[in-house]
Amino acid sequence: MNKFFRAYPLIVLACYFISFNSFGQDQTYIDSLKQITETTDNDSIKIDALMKWDRLIMYTDEELDFELMHKISNICKKNMEKGVVECEPYFYRTLSYTCNQLGWIYGQRGDIQSSLSYHTESLQLSEELKEYGGMSRAHNDLGMLHGRLKNYEFATFHFNEGIKYARLSGEEHLEMSHQFNLVSLYSDLSDNKEGNEKETYKDTVLTKYSNLLFQLDNLLESDSLAINLRHRFNYYKSATLVNVASIYASRQQNTLALNYSTEALEISKKNDDIENISYALLQISECHLDMGNIDQSIAIAHESLEYSERSSMADLISKASHVLSEAYKEKKNYNQALVYFEQYVTFKDSVFNKENQRALIQQQYKFEFEKKSIEDSLIHANEQYLKDEEIGKQELTIKNERAQKSKLYIFIAFLAFIAVAIYLGFRQKKKANKLIHSQKREVEEHQKKMIDSITYAQKIQKSLLPNIADIQTHFPSFKNLNLPKDIVSGDFYWFHHEAGISYLVLSDCTGHGVPGAFMSMIGVSLLNEIIVTKKETKLDRILTLLDDRIQVLLGQHDQDASEDGMELGIIKLDHRSNKMDFAGARQNLYLVREEGTEIIKGNIRPIGGWVRKRSRLADFTSQSISLDALKAIYLATDGLEDQLGGQHYKKFGRKQFVQLISEMETNPDMEILRKKLTNWRGNVEQLDDISVIGIRMESRATSVHYNTCL
Repeated sequence: MNKFFRAYPLIVLACYFISFNSFGQDQTYIDSLKQITETTDNDSIKIDALMKWDRLIMYTDEELDFELMHKISNICKKNMEKGVVECEPYFYRTLSYTCNQLGWIYGQRGDIQSSLSYHTESLQLSEELKEYGGMSRAHNDLGMLHGRLKNYEFATFHFNEGIKYARLSGEEHLEMSHQFNLVSLYSDLSDNKEGNEKETYKDTVLTKYSNLLFQLDNLLESDSLAINLRHRFNYYKSATLVNVASIYASRQQNTLALNYSTEALEISKKNDDIENISYALLQISECHLDMGNIDQSIAIAHESLEYSERSSMADLISKASHVLSEAYKEKKNYNQALVYFEQYVTFKDSVFNKENQRALIQQQYKFEFEKKSIEDSLIHANEQYLKDEEIGKQELTIKNERAQKSKLYIFIAFLAFIAVAIYLGFRQKKKANKLIHSQKREVEEHQKKMIDSITYAQKIQKSLLPNIADIQTHFPSFKNLNLPKDIVSGDFYWFHHEAGISYLVLSDCTGHGVPGAFMSMIGVSLLNEIIVTKKETKLDRILTLLDDRIQVLLGQHDQDASEDGMELGIIKLDHRSNKMDFAGARQNLYLVREEGTEIIKGNIRPIGGWVRKRSRLADFTSQSISLDALKAIYLATDGLEDQLGGQHYKKFGRKQFVQLISEMETNPDMEILRKKLTNWRGNVEQLDDISVIGIRMESRATSVHYNTCL
């Protein structure tokens, strides 16, 4: 009877406890929240009030929780359809949370199809936002659903994905939840084993659970532990104790099982944890049933069933009903046994989507119920059975002798077959080795040709990039760092100078390697067409034309089109008037000033791609940059910030990048950045192409001087 942990967001737990402890069941506060939802026209305020209301009742009133989640979901979807871009991330995050909560409620009610649908939608929303915590929780709940359905391969995949994203999010309690669920899954797998292998599995699971309990006890001993975390870790501990009790019960070690279950029950009641109370009571009831304490088992199973029905947990209702059915059958109360067995199958079917077997159940219990009335006829039948048994023994002896002879003949034939197979296999192996050696040489030749082709493509790609000496003619201190993930890169920089005006571009194309390189060549060609040939000078107009041309070239006219495109930052500097402008498509500009580093954010709209959201995206804009007290400027692709590494396997991050360029001040040194990144990566694989460009700005008084060779 293994159970899984649900990974709640820490912020939800924190808000729940703050709200609960501050206001308790204060109906006045709930009424004030309800009034806000009915009177305000501001959807963000309405959602905030509904969320606070829900946090007060989510553990005590599931029906109202279900209703409020649907209201919040509908408000989010309505606003997302309006296409208010600046508010969109808020509604995306809120909708992701409500989908996750609705998926959990449907799962508890046994509606697995709806539960899977909502959890999958929550995962997709979190992936679009790149919110690792939300992705981790969605994978956890999907893993739990597949675990309940015995889809162990899918469950393992989702739990492992959840661990990966939990580490990226830095939320340690999420990783603990996933680790527990993997152990529980491993325990479920032991049920499919036989004999010694099964017991070995169980010993391994008990060791893992013991380690987990040790970690939890150490965490709970801390006096400074936050209330919400103490509640969560107590939830984990009681669930672990129940699962340990389940293993001991399967070995008929009922005294140990009762001790662990009772401890779990005490913790759950102090924690007001209805779910674990139900599980603990159910385990205690099963132990008493196995020990022959039928009346005690029935009383406790009824209590477990009452808690399960209060929280509409279909899986627990099914299990409690099954225990009651078995207990009443032991008492010869077949009417009650039939009632609870039917309830067991009804809720079990609602969880696992099986065909209804009501008729078969009734036939089975009809036989049990009528057995007493035909007891006398069975005595007579027993006499006849003894006679038939003697005849059967004689026939069985003859049959066994024939079977032994057949086995001997089969064994001799098998030995002969093995001998022939070994001889033929030896001959085939010699032929196969020659063929494998030949195929290996052929594969190596093809691989060499492919690498040579890509290396030559690298030369072509580099020839399209501007000469650094040309750039340094107008920006003497120009420095760049270019670290492709593969031989060729999806990142590129571009430069053009005409009539005293310089244009400098850094771009990150979709993908890396050969696909990214193709996109970079398209980008270079289109920039030449728009700026050099058509003489377009307005940065917002340049990005718009580039976006339009990419859509046409890649056929991005409908929702099924490719999502390929690029993220790009462009700087325009008029050397005569000392004026600088910037525009960005999902790329930022970093300005190092005397008072600190300033980040100028580009538009969230990319060049190309985002086919489904394009109608809701704001137009590109250009920004004028003040050159006062400006020491240096930087552009960087997202491969730098997203690179994993360090002691805790986290992203390099924007904060670390900003700190590094601030320390370099007026001297952009790409070698320092390269060494820092190499040390950060360690043995971790490079995830994406990485490009950074930096320019020192030499200032005198209030004007900035550049080499003005035109």
